[in-house]
Amino acid sequence: MPKKIIIFLILGLITGCHKYPDPFFKTLAKYSFNKSGSDQRAYAGNYLNDSISLEITNWLNYSGKEHMQVQFEVIKGGGEVDHSTVVTDSNGFAFTNWKLGEETCEQTVIARIFDSSDKLLSNIRFRAFGFRQNTWDAIPVNPDKIGRAHV
Repeated sequence: MPKKIIIFLILGLITGCHKYPDPFFKTLAKYSFNKSGSDQRAYAGNYLNDSISLEITNWLNYSGKEHMQVQFEVIKGGGEVDHSTVVTDSNGFAFTNWKLGEETCEQTVIARIFDSSDKLLSNIRFRAFGFRQNTWDAIPVNPDKIGRAHV
């Protein structure tokens, strides 16, 4: 008899949580952030061959999220981006071109993603390598090795 009651309570709890989720939590939106153009290489002071881009996808309907604000900022290595603030297009993409600096070989841009109410949702980092003239620069070839190049 007690086993039947325990089984009945467990089944009620499992099905009840699915049918009546916790009232304190509600998923309003979930986003996926996919970056492209990271880990490119170029000579310092030059633009990367391809733009850096960010795709924002809404998990609730699997579509690109338009009108999201993305702020690109160079945080390591010097250099600059062509557009520091970009609004995602109808497919959820934000693009900018990156001109590498001369300060360090490994360089970093951070992309800050904001929703329509200017709430910070996430930060995404892009990395590039700028080979400097007459400098011995080390770059990661894979997680276990360091490659070296002199230009």
